[in-house]
Amino acid sequence: MIVTTTARSSGHPGYTETLPCTPPSAATARRLVRTALAVWGIGHCTDAATLIVSELVANA
Repeated sequence: MIVTTTARSSGHPGYTETLPCTPPSAATARRLVRTALAVWGIGHCTDAATLIVSELVANA
């Protein structure tokens, strides 16, 4: 697993993580999304965002 954090031109950190094609990757992706949203101060979007990322990872 590779995790990279970089500053973006917006000033917000960007997160990149390469996950293996295994069932536990969905939980890892949801955790990354929850963490990023909390850091960015938009935790109120967590439910929708974790549902979306779950679907994306399942379909990948």
